[in-house]
Amino acid sequence: MDIVSDDIILDRVAVIDSVRLFGAGYFSLPPDTVLTAGDIVHFAVYTSEDGQDASVDISGLESVGLNDYGIGGDALSGDHIYEADYVIPDETELSGAVISGRFADAAGNQASPLDAPQQLSVTSPPKAVTVWGFAVSSWQIQLQWTQSQSADFSRYRVFRADSALPFVDSLVVMQLIKATDTKYLDADLDEQKGYCYWVYVDDANGNSTRSQTFCLRTLQNEYPDSVAIIANTTSESLTAKISWSKDAVAPDFEAYHVLRSSQAFSTYADSLVIDFISDQKTTAYTDRSIPAVGDYYYRVYVVDRQGLKSPSNLATVNVPR
Repeated sequence: MDIVSDDIILDRVAVIDSVRLFGAGYFSLPPDTVLTAGDIVHFAVYTSEDGQDASVDISGLESVGLNDYGIGGDALSGDHIYEADYVIPDETELSGAVISGRFADAAGNQASPLDAPQQLSVTSPPKAVTVWGFAVSSWQIQLQWTQSQSADFSRYRVFRADSALPFVDSLVVMQLIKATDTKYLDADLDEQKGYCYWVYVDDANGNSTRSQTFCLRTLQNEYPDSVAIIANTTSESLTAKISWSKDAVAPDFEAYHVLRSSQAFSTYADSLVIDFISDQKTTAYTDRSIPAVGDYYYRVYVVDRQGLKSPSNLATVNVPR
């Protein structure tokens, strides 16, 4: 009987030659590259044999399966290079994450893990907030927005413009450094005028995300309430006291203007403004600037911050010698 024999080589070892990562399209990534969520990373584990399983572990994130079938980012089937394109998930934050390659050959042998020479750093821009609001008055707009959930939140920046186009004559009207501060009352605006707003969320890594555009108009200004006044002489020479029954009801109160004339008058321009009173709760004024004896006429105008004026009644006083 003939004896047939052959050499049998037992495959007991699997080896990873190298592990590499690239940018989209196999572009090399400089060592200091910082990627963002949505970017594509191409992973490759180089071997010299057929395998049954290959992957890379991204420290602090997840494991990514690779293949040598010419699909899913693998450039060429059967070349013993196991590859995959990987899209970085939203809100990923990594700093120097180690990329560790793993490989099992066709015989099931597990290669010792091998780290890529380059680490992976990823920063993600914060999600945009949603802005809404309403006109409080002819000079105020109340804004509010959803709270940012960014782990490395830095600040909100509130922009205002007369146009719906970002950065066209836009102005930063407020910066808020607490994520829970999600309201802003914008004031000193013009009546019945349209304004547009954006809120930027900035994070500690320098990323910034803009909200949607939110536009609205201030209300029409209404005349402030008027006051009723009386005028009397005092024991002092050439002095008169003007008083009114209540403080003016005006949410946008600016001042009382006290006017005096030696003749009866009906309009603001026909008399002399002798004083401005900015305290809304003031209900009296003493005039010590009367030039001579005789009859004098007074009105008190309630003036709002946008310039509308409401006159009081006309009060008369005779100043004796």
